[in-house]
Amino acid sequence: MKIAIVGLGVAGSYLLNRLARERYDNIYVFEGHKKCNQNHLCGWMTNKDALDKYAFQTDIDNGEDYIIRNIEKAYVRSGEKEIITKTRNAVTFSKPKFLIDMQNYALDLVDNASFGTRVQYSFGIQRDRYDLIIDATGNRRSMLRLIPGARKHAALCRQYTVRYDYLPYDDVFIELFRSGYLWYTPLKDGLAFIGAGSLEDHAYLNKLSSFLENNGKHEIIDVSQKLISLLPPSKCTPFIDGNIVGVGEAIGTTRPFGGEGIAPALRSAEILVDCIHGNEMEEYEHRILKEFKKQEKEWKYVQARLRGSTWGCLRHGMGLKQPYIKLSPRQKLKFLRSD
Repeated sequence: MKIAIVGLGVAGSYLLNRLARERYDNIYVFEGHKKCNQNHLCGWMTNKDALDKYAFQTDIDNGEDYIIRNIEKAYVRSGEKEIITKTRNAVTFSKPKFLIDMQNYALDLVDNASFGTRVQYSFGIQRDRYDLIIDATGNRRSMLRLIPGARKHAALCRQYTVRYDYLPYDDVFIELFRSGYLWYTPLKDGLAFIGAGSLEDHAYLNKLSSFLENNGKHEIIDVSQKLISLLPPSKCTPFIDGNIVGVGEAIGTTRPFGGEGIAPALRSAEILVDCIHGNEMEEYEHRILKEFKKQEKEWKYVQARLRGSTWGCLRHGMGLKQPYIKLSPRQKLKFLRSD
């Protein structure tokens, strides 16, 4: 079976590793970034259990070896309201090292790997040369056809890598606002990620500026910016177009409320591996839609928040389980309202 993997983010790197380890021959890789540049916009935060699970499945190392900091608490703010709550086993981890280790294990086993060259549906790759082309390019959907109107449902995000003399928080800080949220995730050696995303132009920039101004002396040493699609899987169908199949953010696995994309991307890639291995590609779309039902609920909550509907926020938000933090029903009533 001749397989092309387009994009080596989280889902693409996992697929490369798993398929190469299971001795699928004729694997070809296309990645737009240079091999050494794997530092994509991301808070580098995920669930420790998921990190351990997928590190074990790719046989690259112990998940503990990638952890930068165990995050025990979360500071959550919305308007004038603020609470401190426990996290759901959250950690910050070295995402670039995790990706590169998955890739390096497998790259010697593939037929060809092309870095620094972007390919798209219309150029750069001969589609009929492959039995299967996997689109792991996120919301760019370089191989799958673009979703009409998807741009208005994508959050524009900016993230700074900041060096502090003294970190303002030792744990994660999250600020919710009507059209998006701001995140702060501590790393090591005085470094932290501070980012924000919004479905409305420029709203996130004001939040970023305010946080930086009010939290001590700092030096911005890097900045990155990208669009993150918040559409759930049901809005990203079909996942398969001829011999092209999507995975990860390309098919809506990123969680609309909170933006967690790492663990969902890995889970979608795991489902795709199972379908390829079992020769059950016709089951792939059904399995994705069933697995990621929570994304559909979160999408409805985000839409209600944008409309300013307190009733809609409570209706769709009370049953949500935020990916990183624990909120009691009383705290949800306080923080999930549209105001």
